[in-house]
Amino acid sequence: MSKNWIEKIEELDYAFQPIVNPYAGSIYGVEALLRNTEKLGYKEISEFFDDAYSQGVLFNVDIMLREKAISKFITIPFCNKIKLFYNYDPRILEMNDYKNGFTENILQKYNLDSQNICFEINEKYQILKIDNLRNFINGLKERNIKVALDDFGAGFSGLELFYHSDPDFIKFDRFLISGIDNDIKKKSFCSHIISLCKLFGIIVIAEGVETLAEFYTCKDIGFDLIQGFFIQRPQIEVASLQLSNDNIKNLISRRKNISKNEEMINNEMIVLDTISVDDNIKIIFEKFHENLNYNFFPVVDSNNYPMGILHEKKIKSYVYSPYGKELLYNKSFNKSISKFLSFCPVADINTSQEAFLEIFVNNPESQGILITKEMKYVGFLNAKSLLNMINLKNLSYAREINPLTKLPGNMMINEYIGGIFENNEHNFYLVYFDFDNFKPFNDKFGFRQGDRAILYFADLLRKEAHEKERFIGHIGGDDFFVGFKSDTDIKEKVIQKVLNIVDDFSNAMLSFFDKEDVERGYYFSKDRNGELCKFAFLSVSAGIIEIEKDFRDFSDDTIGEVLAVIKKDAKSSKMKISYKKLGVEVYAYC
Repeated sequence: MSKNWIEKIEELDYAFQPIVNPYAGSIYGVEALLRNTEKLGYKEISEFFDDAYSQGVLFNVDIMLREKAISKFITIPFCNKIKLFYNYDPRILEMNDYKNGFTENILQKYNLDSQNICFEINEKYQILKIDNLRNFINGLKERNIKVALDDFGAGFSGLELFYHSDPDFIKFDRFLISGIDNDIKKKSFCSHIISLCKLFGIIVIAEGVETLAEFYTCKDIGFDLIQGFFIQRPQIEVASLQLSNDNIKNLISRRKNISKNEEMINNEMIVLDTISVDDNIKIIFEKFHENLNYNFFPVVDSNNYPMGILHEKKIKSYVYSPYGKELLYNKSFNKSISKFLSFCPVADINTSQEAFLEIFVNNPESQGILITKEMKYVGFLNAKSLLNMINLKNLSYAREINPLTKLPGNMMINEYIGGIFENNEHNFYLVYFDFDNFKPFNDKFGFRQGDRAILYFADLLRKEAHEKERFIGHIGGDDFFVGFKSDTDIKEKVIQKVLNIVDDFSNAMLSFFDKEDVERGYYFSKDRNGELCKFAFLSVSAGIIEIEKDFRDFSDDTIGEVLAVIKKDAKSSKMKISYKKLGVEVYAYC
């Protein structure tokens, strides 16, 4: 390579941008981003690589850049605990002087394990010979080097690369992430691709996250890792990198309560011993000998992330062949544990049970699902465990459903309200309905008719509050709850909907009364003391609490205190509605 190119590379530097686990706040890896190309006269970084490609020196340039990135990466104090994501231009494979094997030499020179590096294959460049790329990727995987598909959704052949590259990671392009909190199409598209990735055990990364709302949305729809300015800008100085991101940890500290779903998984999963991909064959034989009840073990990398399972039958052909066992023990025999791995799907412990079932059904040959928490192996779910979980969930759901209206009860209502603290990108409107004059109605017409009134109201809620982003619950007796969630301010829409419900119910209840009572405007029934008194007709009042996005400075007790006030105001108002925006005075509609 010419002296000119060597001098150019000497002028360049790398900045590292953290890739974090949004569930723990810890750094999973850093992406190496090239810097100073503008000093060499290039307007864009891509122009530098285009120039190297056109002059036929891209392979040698990349080897020098690779060593520059790795030599700087090892100066990070905790480099052995994270991964280096290195951008690899697939056009390198077209160079006449291309050879493989250089990465191992560089890793050995700097005493870095191959598990600590991941090659990002950029889909922005059209790949002319897919077979060459496939062979290259297979070679990386044989040496335990991870592969990521970069800028997914922004280039030439994303799905084709997805199919052929069998990636360990997929990094979603900034185009798909920008404004995802307010873009239903992006959210839906990403969610479906994430579900597909989960079926194949692929880790998904959101690139270019720049706002709190984007962070929460990406976390909520299932991204495993997140990268972007919101997390941290690329850092030239490695001293600016920390293994744990305090800002992210503070954001997720509100979500530390163990969910019922996680608790159920903890009770059902089997905690199998693991095998490290670096273990020698002798340790593996000892594992199987000491654990005769198991015919496979999970295999994890140096960060304790599962790579697959090692099945006993995979090594039996060596055990029962002449000198086979001795051959495996021989250090000169180049067979690493990774050669014996079988695929097994991986899922985070926060994954829904429905998603677990989908993963299991779509991997019929798998023994089960390897479970991770904060990107670390924690256990294994087999078919029996999964069925037990589903049965328990169905039983739990049946217990929490109101037997009369078949609506969710108090526990599920409280879970819904608790979820508001975890969601900063939506406005919430909590509506509490309470019947007025229900006891005298029951006393006059009997409990059977009282149940009819309750059932009518439950059906009315289902009919009127039919939006996708809503939750309907039955607190008990004549108390009901509806929660609305929206990206935008829908206060007037919610108020009008509640007014319709209040009016429809009041008008429908008039059918229970005599014509004379209706004309008079009241009816007679016995009061608590058994004395005949006049009462207003059965109706319903509603209190509405609005909680704006980004406002979460309140507690469960706050909602209870506000509810007591607005229920009282609603009952005394002419329109039977009271509204409060947290932090603002109460408005009674009358």
